[in-house]
Amino acid sequence: MLKWLFKATLFISVFPVQTAVAQEILRTEMVLNPADSHEIQNAFDIGFLFYMKNGDTLMTKGFLNGTVGWNELDVSSSRMLIYHGWCSFSRYQLQLFNYNVDITVRSKRHGLLLQDTFVIPHVQRLEITNETPTVFPGEDLRLNIKTHFSNGSVYSVLDDNLFNFSDFKYYLDSTQIDPSQFYVPYRVDSPQFLNLKVEYRYDKRAFGILKLPIAYDQVCRLDFSGMPGADGENGVDGKIDLDNGALRHGTDGQHGQS
Repeated sequence: MLKWLFKATLFISVFPVQTAVAQEILRTEMVLNPADSHEIQNAFDIGFLFYMKNGDTLMTKGFLNGTVGWNELDVSSSRMLIYHGWCSFSRYQLQLFNYNVDITVRSKRHGLLLQDTFVIPHVQRLEITNETPTVFPGEDLRLNIKTHFSNGSVYSVLDDNLFNFSDFKYYLDSTQIDPSQFYVPYRVDSPQFLNLKVEYRYDKRAFGILKLPIAYDQVCRLDFSGMPGADGENGVDGKIDLDNGALRHGTDGQHGQS
């Protein structure tokens, strides 16, 4: 994870802090625990740094290992629950607010310290690639999906462990398809391209589109019925098989190399 993934800062009027010597706070800063997976978790740790006029920096207890106890602060938000630096929220509900979250920090003895908003990291768009440059009807697709997040992070389904293929929905020319039977169907009109749309299952605003180039043998341009294994016309049975990536077809029920 990115260290200090994002910061919410606010310059404020000076407030005294009860320490061994009375000091003044010049700035309060919020940070996230870099050990958390902020892109996908529904809860994570936050902490606060208090920059003092004398040059010292005080930090909250917890992952920052500071000296400021949570019982000295009142931390609140209208869009997530916060208890002693532990925040929990619903990503589905935060979609309504574009993942913007408000936060207010007060000292029980010295007033307002911070009031600001920040954005929960979330998937913004998908990038889809197919390992095979050109696919034949009936051939399995070998896809990779990269998720681009609002904080600049990018994760690959094949290379990282944050997502798997079941986290997405798939549409081939607007028709939803089952990823467990993920192959290019035969089409009577033999289109040169098919549009594959992949949509993030938990936020349909995040999607990507891949224009798939489709290859055909000459025999495939005959008048098939459109479904592999179905009876065709002109003496062609319409069956399509694969042999090392090459299409086969059958005539009068006999299969031969195309």
